[in-house]
Formats: sequence, structure tokens, C-alpha cells
Amino acid sequence: MLKLKDELRKIILFEHSRKQRDKVVDWVGDSRRRFSVLMELFLGDEYRVVQRAAWAVRTIGEARPQWMTSYIGPMIESIQNPIHDAVVRNGLLVLVGVKIPKRYWGELVEIGFDYLSKVTTPTAIKRAALLVVARIVEQEPELREELVLVLQDQIPYSTVGFKGIATKYIKRWT
Repeated sequence: MLKLKDELRKIILFEHSRKQRDKVVDWVGDSRRRFSVLMELFLGDEYRVVQRAAWAVRTIGEARPQWMTSYIGPMIESIQNPIHDAVVRNGLLVLVGVKIPKRYWGELVEIGFDYLSKVTTPTAIKRAALLVVARIVEQEPELREELVLVLQDQIPYSTVGFKGIATKYIKRWT
């Protein structure tokens, strides 16, 4: 396993590009064992490796959401204590397409509201947080009013892109 980890680490660190991300995705292929090596690097503590692994994790997670099931807890933990913004953005976007067990809903809503309510949160992270929280709110309608208030509060400070998606959800729930 150490040999695989070293091999993948070299691929990840070669350069930060779409081409290299695709090489990582191809390296994983249909192998769950190789995917676990990628996840080990993604959930690790090496800044540059984690940053670059995040994009491949998202790509694979969107294509194979069933592979993410056993990583939901560790992924949430890494989103709460990110080594890089890429962990938050890509981790949340993976969770949008995964069936999230109810036991994680409260934690994810809290994380999402935290990212949504900070003016300094990057737009891409706010958008990803909104998508995750919105999926949960669809199942737990009593949270809608609170989410609408947070979104309304953020609109004056948001980019045009975030205003658009926030307004869409506000209209849907009011």
C-alpha cells in the first residue's frame, strides 16, 4: 500500500492541472483499493497534496457516489477543519450527490449555516454549502425559514452568481 501511496503522491504533485487531475482519476480507475489510497492522501495533512487530491476526489465522487459512503464522516471532519479551501469546496460538492445518512444532517446543517453566514466565505464554498443544506432542508422543512433568513442577510454582500442561486431558493421557500 505504501508503494501505491508514493506512486499516487508523485502523480498528484507533478503539476496542478485538469490533465493531471484526469491522470489521478485514470490511476484510480475501477479500483476501490486505489480510491482508498486517494482518500488517505485527501484526508491527510500535506497541504499541496490535499489541495490537488480534492479535485480528483470530487470527480470520482460525482461519478461513483456509492464509493463515498464510508468516507462521509471523515469528509465532514475535514470540511470542519480544512487544510485548504479546496477540501471544503470539493468535499461539499461531493456530498451534494451522496445519500447522506440522517445522523449527519445536523452537523452538516451547522457547518453549512456557518459557511453561509460569513461574509468572508468564498463564493464557491457558499454555493456548495447552500446546495448541501438545501438538500437537507428539502427533507426537514422546519429549517427553511432559518435558511431563508441567512440567505436574505447575505445577499447584500454577495456576488451576482451567489445572489442568483440564493434568490432562487428564497423564492422556492417563501
